[in-house]
Amino acid sequence: MMKIKQLFKSSYHPQTNWMIERFHGYLKERLVIICVYQKFANKPETLHKYKRTLQKQLTIILEKTLLMQKAYDAKRKVFENKNNHKDNFSVDSVLLFVDDQRVWNKSKILPKFVGPYTVIQCLGQVTLKIESEHYFQKIVHISKVRKLNMEDETPRKDDKKHSNEDVPQLDTVYSSPPPLENLNDSLSSLENSNAPPPPLESCNNFEEVVTVERKGVMCERNSNTTMSPRLRNTKRVSMCCPEGGM
Repeated sequence: MMKIKQLFKSSYHPQTNWMIERFHGYLKERLVIICVYQKFANKPETLHKYKRTLQKQLTIILEKTLLMQKAYDAKRKVFENKNNHKDNFSVDSVLLFVDDQRVWNKSKILPKFVGPYTVIQCLGQVTLKIESEHYFQKIVHISKVRKLNMEDETPRKDDKKHSNEDVPQLDTVYSSPPPLENLNDSLSSLENSNAPPPPLESCNNFEEVVTVERKGVMCERNSNTTMSPRLRNTKRVSMCCPEGGM
């Protein structure tokens, strides 16, 4: 009647008991009643019920799907329109994570992060657009980047905040030589003084004295080790209490 043909594409199975064919017959009867006899009088109501019923095959409601689709389209349109909003973010340098699949068996040798890259745009809450030093751009997830700390905390000379601060200066060990004008006065003062000048020893003599003292200390240690405990105690008593002190 409505030129609707039955569907025989699916294979027939005896356990189905002709369920597909009977459903097609029932659907044909209902469509004839709705479309022919009622002359589309309640077409809006029928469509409204059809949209609000749960579809078993799709497991969704068509009306809610259309509503969510409109909301998604509106949200996407606002997001893609760059003229209505500006990217509010501070440009910073980051390091990019190196995936193990790209480097194969060299992942243990190469560093985990490479860079630096500059963040040039925020495409979303978790999506960034970065640019390398060679102007190569890439879109990455926020979990694949790490912040790069390149600031030096030591005060700089051209920094206005630290320019007025007092920088501690260490005293020099060796004093600067006197000027040539006061050289004669210093020589005359040394000649008039009665105190003998301090002995000046050369570096070689000083090294010889040090070596002699070291040899004496080593000999004394060797004598103490070879000495018997009784003689060692008597020597300690004699050093603490000299003769005539007892």
